Amino acid sequence: MRKKIPLTPEMLPVIPQNPIIGIPQWLTPSPGLVPFRKKLALTMSPVKFRDRYGWIWTVPERYPTDGMSYPWLWQLFKDRFARETIDCAVLHDFTYSMHDYFDGWPIRRSHADRNLLDGLLLKAPHEARIDYIGVRLFGNPIYEHISHDTYMIEWIDFSFGPF
Repeated sequence: MRKKIPLTPEMLPVIPQNPIIGIPQWLTPSPGLVPFRKKLALTMSPVKFRDRYGWIWTVPERYPTDGMSYPWLWQLFKDRFARETIDCAVLHDFTYSMHDYFDGWPIRRSHADRNLLDGLLLKAPHEARIDYIGVRLFGNPIYEHISHDTYMIEWIDFSFGPF
């Protein structure tokens, strides 16, 4: 098993000198996707988001995402890679997965989940609250599970490394 990677500043959100607080905003258009593996796609451009605290989050391009992770029954009615929610899924997946790979990742699950809610309120307000409740009720096992996916390690080395 590989040990966790030390943090460097480019992995973390940027806190501007004069942050705009209380006004979340998507700073990039929704990324295009390229199918990669079963239930996995790669983003074709970065995803940038300003959260309610004024922090600027950047998810580098080619990030591997499984889209919105819905319970099996919801998957019959919802597209995990829907254009209106893919940004939200990418940012949320990024924050959860960085917890797996980086030593001392300072972002708590609650912050990641609030970013999901705020992003969904901007992109898909009709489903924001139910998706947020679902992730709060059922997301902890995903957050606590430490992944060791070899592609993710390669992506981290490509985006931030090598380590």
